[in-house]
Amino acid sequence: MRRGRLTLRAIIGYHLEQAYEQRFGLGPVGPGAVALRTRGRTKLWSAGQRALLRGDLAAGVNLFERAMRLGDQDDDDRADIVIRLASVLVQLGQLEEAEAMLEQGLRPSGTFPRRGERNPRRDRP
Repeated sequence: MRRGRLTLRAIIGYHLEQAYEQRFGLGPVGPGAVALRTRGRTKLWSAGQRALLRGDLAAGVNLFERAMRLGDQDDDDRADIVIRLASVLVQLGQLEEAEAMLEQGLRPSGTFPRRGERNPRRDRP
């Protein structure tokens, strides 16, 4: 029963994420779309936390990354998610990605580096 609820958070988060992306693709977003984004982000974050509790680090990373992408530069919890995601990457031995996450996670453009994305500062000749 408990595991079913954990999975349900991820499923609900996924559908809210998809609904927001579809709405975003239609043009300017209003309060309804922002509410979808916020609810999806919250569900994905919660599902990521639960994945870590059950020891599924890879699922946690996936869910945290998706929560990040639904976020805004101005979100109050952005730093918390960046730090949590970087710490899980360290646990998985992905030190360079964790470092890039911490360096770029709060960059002003509001864009979020995807896992495996090159670090532009490090890749300069």
